[in-house]
Amino acid sequence: MTNNILAVDIGTSSTRAMVFDSNGIILSRSQNSYDVVRPQPDFEEQNPQTLYDVALKTIGECLGNVEASQIAGICFSSQMYGVFAVDEDGNPLCNNILWSDARATEEEKYIKENFDSNRITEETGCPVNSIYPLAKILWLKNHLPGVFRSAYKFISIKDLIIHELTGLWVSDYSMLSATGFFDIGTKKWSQYALSVIGLASSRLPKPISGESKLKFSNELLLKLWNLSPEVSVILGAGDGPLANLGSGACNIGQVNIDLGTSGAIRTIIDHPPRESKSGLWCYCLAEKRWAYGGILTNVGNAFSWLSQNVAEFDNDADLSINLDRLDFLAEKVTPGSEGLLFLPYLRAPRSPYWDSSLKSLMYGMVPSMNLGHIARAMLEAFAYDISFILDSIMSESSVADFILFTGGLSKSKLLCRILADVTGKNIRVPSCSEGSIRGAAILGFKSLGIINELSFPHMNSDFQEFKADVQNSETYALSKKRYGLLVKASKQIGIELE
Repeated sequence: MTNNILAVDIGTSSTRAMVFDSNGIILSRSQNSYDVVRPQPDFEEQNPQTLYDVALKTIGECLGNVEASQIAGICFSSQMYGVFAVDEDGNPLCNNILWSDARATEEEKYIKENFDSNRITEETGCPVNSIYPLAKILWLKNHLPGVFRSAYKFISIKDLIIHELTGLWVSDYSMLSATGFFDIGTKKWSQYALSVIGLASSRLPKPISGESKLKFSNELLLKLWNLSPEVSVILGAGDGPLANLGSGACNIGQVNIDLGTSGAIRTIIDHPPRESKSGLWCYCLAEKRWAYGGILTNVGNAFSWLSQNVAEFDNDADLSINLDRLDFLAEKVTPGSEGLLFLPYLRAPRSPYWDSSLKSLMYGMVPSMNLGHIARAMLEAFAYDISFILDSIMSESSVADFILFTGGLSKSKLLCRILADVTGKNIRVPSCSEGSIRGAAILGFKSLGIINELSFPHMNSDFQEFKADVQNSETYALSKKRYGLLVKASKQIGIELE
């Protein structure tokens, strides 16, 4: 058997599968998409059966292009924060409630008012917020009590697929550390957090290391996909932490900015943080490795809103095409957008604010401004929020003097320059844009002992670098301060208007 890994990334908009060799070369790939269901305001969910069917289809297609018997292991990356209930046979009892779903805001308020939020954050690494399954399961208990009572397990979509391949109800430390009820220090359930929802740990998957090697027990799929009976199933991790590995930001203090539909900035630390920092989370990644950082809800989705609903570009156009169009207009505007500030909070913002009272608004618009000003102000807003998170990270951990920038929006050279100017760090864009799925492959090879480090050979040797312009950095320092004041004022306005 040759040393190849099938990596599978179960994302929000699609599932991807790729076969890697131990040098990081991609031998085969497949991808299939699906939709988000929005049955009412604040609800964003997906049918677990659809995700399951698409995942198996994508794996089969990818394996059909290689000698499948040469696959040594299958390792997974997955969308985080999602949760749904299943019965004892694994049949879904409700849809998968996504990371972007904001239905549990009242449950979030209830937890904050009746429990020790600081204790929950310190134990679990998660701020108390409606994004986390902690609040979402409480919502199910309050609004769908029949589903809550009937549920055999509360799981993620990756747990369902792992169960199909292995027959086990297990989940990895990384995925569980984004639930809000898993202790990231002891790597056991937080009994205090579980008391919030009155949930017994027996109704959850068994926590195990993402590097664990499990037996592929589904004989039907083993034959259908022509896999070796010796193939291992490796749980892997959440797509966010794995994006750090895939980008090459795998060592202590290295930082990855990953901006796609949503966004995140993370560094790798070798210990859980000593105290909870406002707006930050900490998730397990691998043995003695934690991903520490923050998440942005409004990034590529906000940019798509601007390009389609305001600019009225072609809805079917690729994001990169519309990105180029808006970049062209934004390039004509000077740094600081001539005083225009844009809070892009079309969805409830997460890091660094975690405040659903914050709404989207523009401040400083004058008659001479146009779409280019709005586009640039939006890109600058992404950079300001990223920079605020980076400031908090650096109060806990020293970081490298460069940042690896990945994700769909890394194709914007203008955004690369803005990030360099705002953060004061060199921005490096790796030539290989595969983040989470490459991270899953790396973790799989490491688990099997095929590689010794959490990286492929020569991973960071090919990149484009953007350096900060001192004059622009001075302009942005003032603009960032004004942006922070606007956020503070907007919070107060939101509270008073509610």
